[in-house]
Amino acid sequence: MISHILYDLDGVVVNSPKHRFSETLAKDYGASYKDDMLPFFEGVFQDCLIGKADLKASLKPCLSRWRWPGGIDELLQYWFAQYSSLNEPLLEHVDTMRKRGMSCFLVTDNEAHRTAHAWNELDLRLHFDGIFSSASVGHKKSSREFWMAVWRGLAMTHSRKNAVLCFDDDQNNVKAADEFGFSAKLYTDFASYRAVMEQIAGAIPH
Repeated sequence: MISHILYDLDGVVVNSPKHRFSETLAKDYGASYKDDMLPFFEGVFQDCLIGKADLKASLKPCLSRWRWPGGIDELLQYWFAQYSSLNEPLLEHVDTMRKRGMSCFLVTDNEAHRTAHAWNELDLRLHFDGIFSSASVGHKKSSREFWMAVWRGLAMTHSRKNAVLCFDDDQNNVKAADEFGFSAKLYTDFASYRAVMEQIAGAIPH
């Protein structure tokens, strides 16, 4: 019997924008994505994602190079606004699952500020029981350590791992969760998600 459902944030609960923030910023303000922005995202930002560096502090040296005219907080507002379109049909289904007694959590590869923004400013706290981020866990979802931390955080170490259902739009994360023992499914769109949920309806509380 399924007792917990885990949902990826970006690409599942939050609709993916047509262009990444870095590409949009480069286009809007004239910075070079390859020369000015890519070194940040391939470098210190990776430490931000696992909680080893703070995003605001790490961005300070980038403002002039990225040709950003404002401050750090304004940059984050510009950045996070591009990832604020919610998958409303999915959220409605999540609400239904919770009313039926299912525990639903978010799992995301995100740094602390973006995680807090999604939870508080996008009001995802109203739809989910909690959130596990790579920044708080200290590992990304492609690693076994991430899913172990989630399992412990769910206080399920004495339960069957396959009682946890997980949806993610990244096959590497699906593979890692599946190899850990969770029942992991690749999310492509809401219609296919509903089809999966209908197939396993007998394993979900009514």
